[in-house]
Amino acid sequence: MYIITPNKFRDLRGEIWTAFTDEHLSKLVPDGIKFKHDKFINSYFNVLRGIHGDVKTYKLAACVYGEVHQVVVDCRKDSSTYLKWEKFIISSKNQQLILLPPNMGNSHYVSSREAVYYYKLAYEGEYMDAPLINLLMHGMIVELL
Repeated sequence: MYIITPNKFRDLRGEIWTAFTDEHLSKLVPDGIKFKHDKFINSYFNVLRGIHGDVKTYKLAACVYGEVHQVVVDCRKDSSTYLKWEKFIISSKNQQLILLPPNMGNSHYVSSREAVYYYKLAYEGEYMDAPLINLLMHGMIVELL
C-alpha cells in the first residue's frame, strides 16, 4: 500500500493536481498490470461503504469532493499484518491518494455532507467478479467482493 501526495499548482484561479501518470504508477505495480477503468461513487454524510476487495485488482483511491475516513484491511493470509487495518482521512483538501494492492479490504465512511470517492482499477486480463474473500471481523463474517 502506498500513500501518494500529488504535485499541485495553485494560483488565484484555484489549483490543479494530477492523480495519475502511467510513468509514476507503473513503477508501483507489477509488469503486465495496467490501469483500465475508473469508478466514481457519490455518497452522503454518515454513509459507510463496507469492506470490499478482490484478489487481482490494484486500486488507486481518492476523495475528489468532501471527506472520507478510509480503512484498509490486510486480507493476505500469509502476511504478518493479516487482519490488521489502518485508517486515513482523505479529502478534496489534502488530495492524498491511496494505492491498494490485491487482497486488501477497502472501506470508507463519509464524514462530510457529501463526498465523491474515486478509484482507478488496474489488473491483468479482463475484469471479472473475483472469488469472495471472507473476513472474520468482530465476530461476524464480512464477504469481500
